Amino acid sequence: MKLKSKQSKITRRQQFKLFLSIMASFAVLFLTLGLIIFNLFQSSTYKSIDKDMREQIASVKKQPNMQKQDDPNPGPDHPVQQNKPNPKMPFQASILVFDDNGKLLNKSSLGNRYSALKNINLNKKNINKKQTIVVHNMNFRSVLIKVSKKNNNPMYAGHYVLIMQNIDTQIQTMENFEKILILTFFIFWIIALVISYFLARINMLPIVKSWK
Repeated sequence: MKLKSKQSKITRRQQFKLFLSIMASFAVLFLTLGLIIFNLFQSSTYKSIDKDMREQIASVKKQPNMQKQDDPNPGPDHPVQQNKPNPKMPFQASILVFDDNGKLLNKSSLGNRYSALKNINLNKKNINKKQTIVVHNMNFRSVLIKVSKKNNNPMYAGHYVLIMQNIDTQIQTMENFEKILILTFFIFWIIALVISYFLARINMLPIVKSWK
């Protein structure tokens, strides 16, 4: 009886160790898989955003000829220039135009967005750097460029242009995806616990039979 009791304890101990090892293997597998999937999704999302940003930069740098015959040199505050929309810019995009001294030149063209963006200052160190910034709880992907003086649009020519694209929708999508991913892997984790238990018992059967 003592021998059987001792064998039973050893069996349970070995089965528990086997259960833990199988469970740990599943945990590492799920964690690695989850991180890979989320990073791929996040990377794909930001690549799509940055692609839009590159198109916007190209649109700013390659403006069509907007000169007027009756006013060959309209300035940045000219009504025609301020109210001239850029048809290639997405709805979520905002453009801030600064002079060399950091003065915002296109206040009126921003409309209602000015109140939210008025505190953004020119930082010349950030030229050509893509950044994710938060303004009044709104998420933006931004890039600052220096436009050539030869640009066809006098509003941009020789000035600093900060392109800001609202990415709240993309951020919310990533957060929802993360929640779904966590919930999915939690369910699979529960299933993995059950599988680990039965695998541990099955793997111990030959040892138990050999002791009988």
